[in-house]
Amino acid sequence: MAEVLPVAEYQQASVEPIVNRSVNRLRSGAALSGGLAHDYWQGEFVTAPMMRDELGKWNAFLLQHGDAKSSVLIGHPHECRPMAYTTLLGVNVAGGGQFNGVGTVFSITDLTSITVNNLPSNFMLKMGDWIGIEEGGRATLHQVMADATGDAGGSVSLSFLPPMPLQRTTAAQVRFEKPVGEFILGKVNRQKFGTATVLSYSATSRVT
Repeated sequence: MAEVLPVAEYQQASVEPIVNRSVNRLRSGAALSGGLAHDYWQGEFVTAPMMRDELGKWNAFLLQHGDAKSSVLIGHPHECRPMAYTTLLGVNVAGGGQFNGVGTVFSITDLTSITVNNLPSNFMLKMGDWIGIEEGGRATLHQVMADATGDAGGSVSLSFLPPMPLQRTTAAQVRFEKPVGEFILGKVNRQKFGTATVLSYSATSRVT
């Protein structure tokens, strides 16, 4: 089970895809390309200045979970929900009740295409929106590959990359509010500004 990072404000954040491809030029002039391994996410983060109490929580967390064997849950801190919505608070599910930002996988077409239900009516997604797919205590981060609009009953079909793990089933949930995936933390650097400290760190998504 991955751990949740301590709360922080971020000055800078990026989560970029690393696409593993090899391109070879033949003597004929033709080019051949192929995948070397799974594509993955590389994150770079710089926190806002932290005072002693905030820094203490991070130090304690890193001492417990900062080794290469531990996974942490990370999403993009500045891109927390679909672009069509400034907030999902107060939005209702099509069948009634308040939407909590999480839908349920209804059907799986393949590892990059699913239908999700238990959503608000006419739920809108744009290319580049983040989603998190969660099941059995595991979480992976993905980006939507094409604009999609759901139906009045609260279902939407969407395509995304990278592919989800083979183990995912219709018991999985899809997180649209603050989606996260499992990452391995890289080195954490500290920079002092008077009595405050800024942390900067990298993180690499875990291939599951």
